[in-house]
Amino acid sequence: MKMFIFPVLVGLTLILAACGSQPTVTPVPTGLPPVKDNSTISAEGKVEPLQLANLSFATGGEVTEVLVKEGDALKAGDVIARLNVDAAQTAIARAEAGVAAARASEAKYKEGLPQQIASAESDVQAAQAQIVAANARRNNSADIASAEADLKQAQLDQKAAEDAYKKILDKNLLGPTEEAQRVVVENAKRATEAAQIRLNQIRRGSLNDQSNAASIAAAEARLAAAESNLAQLKAELNGQPNPTYAAAIQQAEAALASAKVRLADAELKAPFAGTLAQLKIKVGEMVSPGAPIAVLVDLSGWQVVTDDLTEIKVPGVNVGQNATVKADALPGVELKGTVTSIGTVFQEKSGDVVYPVKIKLMDADPKLRWGMTVVATFDAPASASAAKPAADQALSAGIAAEGKLLPLQSATLSFNASGSVAELLVKEGAVVKAGDVIARLSNESLKTSLAEAEATLAVIKANQADYRSSLPQQIAAAEAEIKAAQSQAAGAAAGRNNTASIKDLESRLAQLKYQLQQLNTGLDQMYVYQRENSSRANDLRQQIDGVKQSIKATEAQIAALRYGSPTDQAANAQITAASASEAAAQARLAQLQAELSGKAVDTFAAQIQQAEAAINATKLSLADTELKAPFAGTIAQLNINLGERVSAGVPAVTLADVGGWLIETSDVTELKVPDLQVGQSVVIKIDALPELALKGLVESISTVSQLKSGDVVYPVKIKVLDNDPQLRWGMTVAVGFEK
Repeated sequence: MKMFIFPVLVGLTLILAACGSQPTVTPVPTGLPPVKDNSTISAEGKVEPLQLANLSFATGGEVTEVLVKEGDALKAGDVIARLNVDAAQTAIARAEAGVAAARASEAKYKEGLPQQIASAESDVQAAQAQIVAANARRNNSADIASAEADLKQAQLDQKAAEDAYKKILDKNLLGPTEEAQRVVVENAKRATEAAQIRLNQIRRGSLNDQSNAASIAAAEARLAAAESNLAQLKAELNGQPNPTYAAAIQQAEAALASAKVRLADAELKAPFAGTLAQLKIKVGEMVSPGAPIAVLVDLSGWQVVTDDLTEIKVPGVNVGQNATVKADALPGVELKGTVTSIGTVFQEKSGDVVYPVKIKLMDADPKLRWGMTVVATFDAPASASAAKPAADQALSAGIAAEGKLLPLQSATLSFNASGSVAELLVKEGAVVKAGDVIARLSNESLKTSLAEAEATLAVIKANQADYRSSLPQQIAAAEAEIKAAQSQAAGAAAGRNNTASIKDLESRLAQLKYQLQQLNTGLDQMYVYQRENSSRANDLRQQIDGVKQSIKATEAQIAALRYGSPTDQAANAQITAASASEAAAQARLAQLQAELSGKAVDTFAAQIQQAEAAINATKLSLADTELKAPFAGTIAQLNINLGERVSAGVPAVTLADVGGWLIETSDVTELKVPDLQVGQSVVIKIDALPELALKGLVESISTVSQLKSGDVVYPVKIKVLDNDPQLRWGMTVAVGFEK
């Protein structure tokens, strides 16, 4: 069995009186068309232009030109006033010169491409020739063969001397003969050692040979660079843009676009065709950004906006319905109009729920003025009857609670940025999908900022690409520098290698000492035969003195060679310098190789990251200039006009999903609430549509109480299961809860 929870008769009567309904509703058989009340519906309103906008400058400055006066008719895009533009025009001229210079540089570069290609081809050929020549100079096979022959001969001489010495020993021929031959053997050994040292030096390569090796490495690096450059130049000749010049042009053009936007911001233009109704500026005055200075209106027609059409009356008014308008100031004039929109969002006026209605006037009268008070009388609808849904028991037993009709979902939308409204892409009542753009602010400055940031990124990336493309050549050059330093050190070391010379001098020293010994023996014999005063003895003494001097000189030479001559010391300095150069080149090579492999910190990467962050920030700011629908619904209210300035966070649009309805009650008392539960069936009556009965379900019951007129009440939300095109946001409803 079904029954209603309802208050006592007195309470019921008070509730019904408050909402304007009768205590009970007599059920009507399902499907029979009831006759509506055909009484005349009228509403008061004000005359307004079809379109208006409060205009302001996007930037501040001194007013230098006012090109129109109040009352002038303007076309869309006409300039109303202009601020001082000297700085902006100078910036444009400078930016245009920058673009021209960048393009001229590119054109000049392209003109020289054939010559650059010819030069690059010459560089390739020169590097190849250097490699061939260096290889040819390094070919020391003849020197090696000669040194090998000298070594072979020295080895044979040593063998012969050793064999002769062995025979002397075998014959026991001791004394001067043995001593003389022993000196010959020692000298032969030293000659062999010296020949071996010279051969080794030749095989290692002479200073020229080592220099040639470095020349080859450097030439190979130059060849790789020349070939890479030649390939790039040929590609550019075939139409591939040079990244450096392309990025420079992009950057210059972005700067020019930014300068033009700054100039445009110094001009106040009409966003649509209309009449300048008000102008608040004069030449020489200073204006602030966003300060309203002009009002533009479209007086090509008029519309009436009402503000007292109640929820009881609004079901009798439809879009497209005709109306008769009378102005208080023109009692003898009747104007015809058509309803263009009925507000989706309700307002409260003097305790009544009202809906603004816009009526476009089809007639015009020259005496009609903006703001005049009028009365609009709506013609009877084309159909004065409608089918009545089944009322079931439909509140015939009483009313349990009152409430307001609400959309399933609604939101008050605002921009995240401030600016002038450049585009209004929808009208009130339009249906939008999630993500649809509702309105867009002027964003030219942000677009140019984005272009500038993207151009900066392109320049950085072009520089990075140029640098990375040069890394292989830089690595080759560093490797060649290392080899050159190593060759220089080796050459200096080879230059101070006196082993062979010392061996030669030691052989000479042995011969001199043997000669001194023989001379001293001869002189001793002169004393034995008492001929020490003879001329022969004197000759021997002179020879001994000469040999001694030669011995001292030879010993001094050997000592000097072993200690190191000034040339050797200079070679040591060369070795130290070459080692330092090699260490520096090795460090540079390691850094370059790390950069090529991506293991080192890329100095360009931080710049790129910074430029990309600037781009992303600008894109976010650009996105903030668009107001998008967060969900699918109907544009219930537009609080913005084309050309007007809006502030961030200020409500601009109301979006509602009226594909279904909810009811919120505020008078379910603590005595009633225990008998309610979620999912409970509800019968719904609309004050403005007394013949209509709807079904619903309790969706939620608040656990938090409120105090209303001294009673403890609990808000209840009810989901409406039915729908009807006459339903409107804010309508007063009465609900009965079924058991």
